[in-house]
Amino acid sequence: CQASASSFWIVADGKKGQDYQGIVPAGFTADGRFVYSANMRQQTFLVVGDQESEAYGSMITAIDTSAPGYKPLLTHTPLPPAASLAGNHIAFTALPLTSGPMQTVVVDGKSQQREGASRVTFSSDGTRFGFTFGRQFRTVNVDGKDLPGSVFAYQQAGLGNYRPREEFVFSADGKHVAYFDQQPDNASGIYVDGRLAQVFAGTNPQNL
Repeated sequence: CQASASSFWIVADGKKGQDYQGIVPAGFTADGRFVYSANMRQQTFLVVGDQESEAYGSMITAIDTSAPGYKPLLTHTPLPPAASLAGNHIAFTALPLTSGPMQTVVVDGKSQQREGASRVTFSSDGTRFGFTFGRQFRTVNVDGKDLPGSVFAYQQAGLGNYRPREEFVFSADGKHVAYFDQQPDNASGIYVDGRLAQVFAGTNPQNL
């Protein structure tokens, strides 16, 4: 609901939420809690049901808005959601209130501090999560553990002109994770579950 240019709130199951200057919905968890990000007095919160997170400066987008068919949950709020949802799991990446290199990655209420952290990705079964971080060289973090190697972003097989870039991938059953790694002498490597599985020539890996 909107009362003015700076007065918004969510109504879920007939219950009015807190009034904010701006809101961006993410959706429902499996157990029926509605999740959204909210802005008030230059502070950003993630709201789950009626529970606010601590305040942050901002939150990064949780999805790829360039993907074909992307549409915002509410047409009058074209911003992408800040939280990734998988079953009852909730994750987001936030920037601090004060300027600094560290971002906060929060998964199910547990936080980690990492420089240049990306959005959180869940495995398709929702049991595992991962993100990357770093400036010049990037590292994969899976389930809260930093894995070895310097990650190569790669292009996936695309649809038409859409060629999404990714940094790691979970297997369909969620049991494994793989990513490309920068090797010496213009070579690349493939890491599977944190172990170097193969080294090959070239620095433009694709379609992992």
